[in-house]
Amino acid sequence: MSCWLSYWRLTVPAKSETEIEAEKWLLLIAKRFNQFFVLHWIRFNRWHLVVVAFLNLFCVGSIFSMDFLDDTISGFFLDKAANSALSCQLVGMVTMGFAAALSGPFIESRGPRVSMAIATGLVVLGWICALFSVMFRVYPLLNIGFGVLVSAGYGITMLVSVATAQKWFPDLRGIVSGICIAGMSGGSLVWLPIYAALLHRKSNNIFVRVSPELDNAGLRHIFLLHGGVALVVMFLAMMIFRTPPPNYAVNGTDIHCVPLNKAPPAAHVQNNYLNVGMTLVNFDAVVNNQALMTDCVYFSHVKALSLVQCIFSSDFFFLYVAIAASIAPSVLFSFEMSEFVTALRGETISQGNILLVYISIASVLGCLVGPLLADVIIRVFYANPAYVRKMVFTALLLSQTIGLACLVNSVGKTTSSKWPLYIVSFSSGGGFGLTPSFLADLFGLYNAGTMYGFILTKWSFGALIFGFKQRQLPDVAHHISAQLQSVVILGIVGCIVMVLVRSSSMDRFYRGYQLTMCGKIIIQLPSRHLMMEMKTSEHARTLHGLGDISLSDNNSPILLVDPDYLQTLR
Repeated sequence: MSCWLSYWRLTVPAKSETEIEAEKWLLLIAKRFNQFFVLHWIRFNRWHLVVVAFLNLFCVGSIFSMDFLDDTISGFFLDKAANSALSCQLVGMVTMGFAAALSGPFIESRGPRVSMAIATGLVVLGWICALFSVMFRVYPLLNIGFGVLVSAGYGITMLVSVATAQKWFPDLRGIVSGICIAGMSGGSLVWLPIYAALLHRKSNNIFVRVSPELDNAGLRHIFLLHGGVALVVMFLAMMIFRTPPPNYAVNGTDIHCVPLNKAPPAAHVQNNYLNVGMTLVNFDAVVNNQALMTDCVYFSHVKALSLVQCIFSSDFFFLYVAIAASIAPSVLFSFEMSEFVTALRGETISQGNILLVYISIASVLGCLVGPLLADVIIRVFYANPAYVRKMVFTALLLSQTIGLACLVNSVGKTTSSKWPLYIVSFSSGGGFGLTPSFLADLFGLYNAGTMYGFILTKWSFGALIFGFKQRQLPDVAHHISAQLQSVVILGIVGCIVMVLVRSSSMDRFYRGYQLTMCGKIIIQLPSRHLMMEMKTSEHARTLHGLGDISLSDNNSPILLVDPDYLQTLR
């Protein structure tokens, strides 16, 4: 039990001088005893990392296009029930979510290179098992290979790619995370014509089988191609992925967007905070009690909580509910997409498949436009990053909910507009692309990766709920209407709880729960320890002298504070 608890106590190891020097070059492989094999060909540039992260998530997108192979796999394994590929996809989405959630502390502690090495091994071994399942007609190998090994490896890959890219781009945090997520959404779309070509299907109608024999022959090539592409891309990522050096800065700010002239020494950060599971707090700015803060002022206020504090914070709970509402349509469309759209629009299967392509394109555009819009507003208006991303996310969720409400009333009507479908897909993709940068604003870079892994479990729960329900209900039209109504209700709940997510550091680091709107405290629920301390007049006067803003003491359940810094404030 103690080992399990210590695993969730996140510590960030320091880099050696040898590692820092080796990482100046693009391609390197770690050896034993802190030694590196370096190819002195190309100097490292942070945009190299973005390209590889995009390719990584392009491979991950294959999980969401697996239902395209449903008829092929069901026809190959004739002794198995129908929807065999759908079952593998369901197991894969569940495995991917939980693998990402459980691997977060390991990724931050051991670094992206070790994590990518493990992910590469899992994915390649999984595709080999899937290939053997077709060669020897052993269906359990397909579930083990794709449903467990590949999905677990891709879950780790997704987390490593997004978390690592964000550390290198404090100035373009939203845009970079959007590009990475767009790689996954685009991958789920681009893999479809690749599958069709390998299955020898006609280019004008890739969803119609030519013959069972051609499908059976092409299935082996699909798994072989996946294994080869994953090996090349992920091995390249293992050589290129790295975290920034301690002195890394962009435009005069460090990775936490704190100005270098205000940031404390890197050694102090490492020894007093990172080594004990906490990141640095800039306490000099805490006394500036402002309702609205500029970009630099906001990041000067941001304090990275310990991992356990992030997990059990009220902000993360509310945000989890809201993001689950945002991603629910994407999870719903991931199962039997053709049948879903056909019943929804009352169109033919061919027309429904074409419409699905446009829906996927709208999702990719949402992944790019949502984070880009937030970054532009932050830079143009010098606004509080967390507040802006909260507003953009809420606007996307609200538009998604309105679009879903329109769809409920148009099930089976061919004369209804297609735009609600596009709006829902665009908004859902935008919310998903905005999530990584939003988490980094709220919980800090070192905790954001693990928190994003927990967010990905919504795919697991959503897959379990929607996947099983869709296979159990025979009335497709009524089933779709009922599920859309459930998603609309979830969207309304998500919009409400987003109000309770606190973007102000003054509120989030209050000992208890405090919510401020327009400069006025709306909700203030002090913690039990704070109430006990306020009973003493001496401590009450001290708190009043700090502007009624309560900083945590060493025994605080909210935030662990360096006593030396507290002395400078008093």
